[in-house]
Order: sequence, then C-alpha cells, then structure tokens
Amino acid sequence: PQPLFNAVIDEDEDYLHATALEHETSPQTLMLLAYNSIKPSLESYASALGNYLPEEMFWQKPGCPVCGSAPVLSVLDADGKRMLICGFCWSEWGVPRIQCPICLETDNRKLHYKISDQEKEYRLEVCDHCQSYWKTVDTRELNRFFYAPLETLVSAHLDLLMKNDHVA
Repeated sequence: PQPLFNAVIDEDEDYLHATALEHETSPQTLMLLAYNSIKPSLESYASALGNYLPEEMFWQKPGCPVCGSAPVLSVLDADGKRMLICGFCWSEWGVPRIQCPICLETDNRKLHYKISDQEKEYRLEVCDHCQSYWKTVDTRELNRFFYAPLETLVSAHLDLLMKNDHVA
C-alpha cells in the first residue's frame, strides 16, 4: 500500500490510473479509499505539527501552514473569529475576516458574500480579484454539532450553485 499512499500524497495521477486499471476500478474510487485509509494518520501528524505553531497565529500566506494544501472551508466561531480548515490534513488556522484565502486580497470592494435566508449558517464568499470562492460556516447560526468534514458534504449544493453561477 505504501506506493499507493505516496501517489495520493504526491497527486501522481499516472500511478493512480495505472493501478486503478490493474484492479478494475476507477482512479477516483482508488484515491477515495487510499486517502481515507491514511486520513487518521494525516490528522494525527498535522495535529502534532500544529503544536509548533503559535496558538493565536494569523497565517498570512495562501494554503495550510502545516501541509500547504488549499482550505476547504472557512468557519466563523462563537466569537466571530475566522478560521480556515485544510482540505487535506484538516488543520485549522486563524485568518483575518476580510481577506481572500486564495490570493490574500484585503480590499473589501473586491470581496463579497452571499447569504440565503433559508440557510443562514452558510455564506458564499467571492473574490473579484482572483475569481475564487469559498464556503463559510457561521457556527453562531448552527443549531447542530459542527463537524468540518460533514459540513463540506452537506454544503456541496453551494459548490454546484457557484459552478452554475446561480447563488441563492
């Protein structure tokens, strides 16, 4: 399994395609199974490495301070502080509220958000500068337990809305 795990970490599509073909499955299925097999270890290592970061650190670079991957979710905590959550190792880090996590734009005229009256816990934030968007969960509006991996799934409809350029 080690070469497969390395291929997932290195995003080696050639290896994943060849291995999937050999095992008569899809590369996506193979990647899903391999990633979820190593996810507990990734989270454990990320947590250990995160202990070396300052507790109240505002990361001023794009990507996760632990592994460098892109954030998958933005979260507003009970005090309104903004945290980003890594889409690979699931680390969390603090960032300024008014800042694009992709290009670090801070001009509030180029940063917008959209909220639906039906789902006040979610907002879609958009950066005019780099044309990216990200989902934010406002935990102050949640009436359920917050679990980031689950929130990325139950908010998938927002990704579809953005891909179709129709924001509720």
